[in-house]
Amino acid sequence: MGRPKFRKTGCKHVTRNKLLPLAASMVRATSLQNHLALEALRSRYGASLHVTLLFRTVYLTYLLRDTIDQGCDLDVFQDAESALYQCSLRADEDGSWQLAEADIDALKIVLTVHDWQLQLAPAHVYESACAHLLEYLINGEKTVIPASSGDAMVWKV
Repeated sequence: MGRPKFRKTGCKHVTRNKLLPLAASMVRATSLQNHLALEALRSRYGASLHVTLLFRTVYLTYLLRDTIDQGCDLDVFQDAESALYQCSLRADEDGSWQLAEADIDALKIVLTVHDWQLQLAPAHVYESACAHLLEYLINGEKTVIPASSGDAMVWKV
């Protein structure tokens, strides 16, 4: 007897490992990378890489916002995105990659939420969010965060 033939249904097969949360070492490394990027920009030792890492974190946190009960409001995401955008504009003007002290709080909240998401989200959900963000950026979109709550983007895993 041969192997049974299965019809492809279009659903992606998710392995058991993908149903589990991310590896603890990856969670720690990612969290540390994000917090160090914020500290570098806060202490005026930042670079474009740090802003890029934090933009990625803000967008992933927004995309993963439904994975944990404790999230943050849309305005926190908008404030964090705006702070990073203003930082980029200042760097274009005077070459210094730094965040204003008033802009730090929104980013701290986003990083705290993202730390929880990294610990709790199944690997396949995190990977889907990363793929979705990449697709969004490849398509030339400016942001994944809507201007108002009525414009909220619908995304399915």
